[in-house]
Amino acid sequence: TPTPTPAPGYWVTIMSDDFEEPSPGSWTFSGDPTWGRDSFWSHTGTYSAWCAKGGTQGVDPPYDYLNNMDAWMVYGPFDLSDAVAAELNFYYWNSLEDNHDHFGFLASVDGYSFNGYSLPSSDGWQHLSFDLGAVPGLGNLCGDSSVWIAFVFASDEMVTARGAHVDD
Repeated sequence: TPTPTPAPGYWVTIMSDDFEEPSPGSWTFSGDPTWGRDSFWSHTGTYSAWCAKGGTQGVDPPYDYLNNMDAWMVYGPFDLSDAVAAELNFYYWNSLEDNHDHFGFLASVDGYSFNGYSLPSSDGWQHLSFDLGAVPGLGNLCGDSSVWIAFVFASDEMVTARGAHVDD
């Protein structure tokens, strides 16, 4: 049976992850510590991705993230060649040393150079929609056949806090 083609004007979900499953799926991770699945804080369900859970130096919340982190969680490539609009929707909870440590969400067309935004500390879970049709420094990624998204967390050598969680 042929796969039905969505009617124009409808959204198609390319990937959805609530981090309830133990395997990382198509995510790739770098840094040590790095992102990992944890049950300390979730938006829905039991688990979310936490910025300092994975790697040989990973820690368990409620302990703070470590100094000098450069943790990446990257998904892709995926195909937006038929897209006329595209969004990355997610929930985040973020506690960090503002103006020194950084939690960001980014996009790329080559898997190496990423552009996007950093987020300040949040008060509870926040929803965000990242318009992949207007990525800073890259423009409209709709029509591109190879797109990556990433969550990054970086800390300096001084103050630490609870860190960043991503879910749904």
